[in-house]
Amino acid sequence: MVRSAGAAAFLAGQLDVGVINAGDGAHEHPTQGLLDLLTLSDAWDGRFDGRRIAIVGDVAHSRVARSVVFGLRTLGADVTLAGPPTLMPADVASHIATGKAAILSAPAAVLAEIETASRAVWPARPTAR
Repeated sequence: MVRSAGAAAFLAGQLDVGVINAGDGAHEHPTQGLLDLLTLSDAWDGRFDGRRIAIVGDVAHSRVARSVVFGLRTLGADVTLAGPPTLMPADVASHIATGKAAILSAPAAVLAEIETASRAVWPARPTAR
């Protein structure tokens, strides 16, 4: 099993066969992300467009959160990333630039978003160091 970052993309560029990325080092965890999207699809009757979800916690260190954000945005959901700035991904600007994501770091703003706007909350658990 290869666990280095970028291994799946490298192999896909070298081989004439399909490569399934089941996890990419510290970057992504697409298989778990797909399971989470399936769960939301069941709860939302297959409709993602216009749905709002808050992903709260340690987004920077969560491989699954990165995969879920990509999947949710691709399917048309509005995503709010919430938590301390130190736990937001460095590439967070790309999420905001599309207009499909927002960043909240003030606790009151996070709670207000969860209470009033989001249709779901996805907690990103703290990662052991």
